[in-house]
Amino acid sequence: MEKQKTFDSQTAKFLSRVAENMRQMTADVMRWWIQHPKELQGALSGLAYPKRYVYRFTVDYDLSLESMINLGSYDWVEGLITAGVFEVFGKGKESLLAELVKFEDNISFCNLDRFMDEMGFRHATLAEILAFGAKYPKAQRQFSVAALGSRRNIHDGFEMPCLSQRDSERTLDLFYCVDDWLASSTFLAIRK
Repeated sequence: MEKQKTFDSQTAKFLSRVAENMRQMTADVMRWWIQHPKELQGALSGLAYPKRYVYRFTVDYDLSLESMINLGSYDWVEGLITAGVFEVFGKGKESLLAELVKFEDNISFCNLDRFMDEMGFRHATLAEILAFGAKYPKAQRQFSVAALGSRRNIHDGFEMPCLSQRDSERTLDLFYCVDDWLASSTFLAIRK
């Protein structure tokens, strides 16, 4: 006996969300998709869960901030990134699992924090992106990596340490953001 496919409440929620986010389709376009199920299957195959990159590294919270920065061998370091401005929290050495996160759309910090909590993550701190940068120096050549766990209020927005690249140089810089986290930006998320 062939196993029958059934719809559960999760399937109904998914189909409802797809319908909410579809552009307006004419009856002719819908009919075409119905008559061409292979093409529809191909179009929907891209909806699989996105590839996730997991990184494992160790942070030594007992090191001075200057030592953490030196381990990363950065070509340029923003002068405001000092122990007097950014505290280092934690004691001893800790092995961490982390993922790089990038959203397709801008997201408010309130929604971003809620998302992180629901997914079982927390924001990486300055000490943690420095350990990440020391172990994975090529990562910041692909995209900037911010430490939202060390963000601070400044003027009408937030400022946070960020690993980035200028020309061919690896840098430790400050990233400034107003209101929303920008879709084009990447940050490091630590698994709780």
